[in-house]
Amino acid sequence: MLLAQNAHIQNEGRRTDVFTRGLVDLKGLRRKILCTTGARTFNDEAVEIIQNMDTFAMIPVEVMNSEKLVRSLESILALVNFLNSGTGRGGAHGFTFEAFAMFSTVKDVKNNTQLDYLIFLLERDSSGL
Repeated sequence: MLLAQNAHIQNEGRRTDVFTRGLVDLKGLRRKILCTTGARTFNDEAVEIIQNMDTFAMIPVEVMNSEKLVRSLESILALVNFLNSGTGRGGAHGFTFEAFAMFSTVKDVKNNTQLDYLIFLLERDSSGL
């Protein structure tokens, strides 16, 4: 009885071996398997890239809706206008982001930069920022 059950298992094993040997004879099988694997990897990476693009697309919306950013920029403009009062540059209604580079170049007699002073003022007067 045990021999009869084993014969069934042996028969299944032989059929599997025959099938596997048949795969070896198929031309281009290895390339097809690699292509299928590559396509699956490409699809996974494409989905991840699209998700990242969605995240990056939301950055301008978040920046434009940030009240803290608006208050910070208003404080910076007020400071710059105060420092430039009495000159032709005082009373500005805005500034370019390239002007931020100048905050680290202008220094006082104690070697503190304008950026240091700005951060001090923002921390002191606008602790919620």
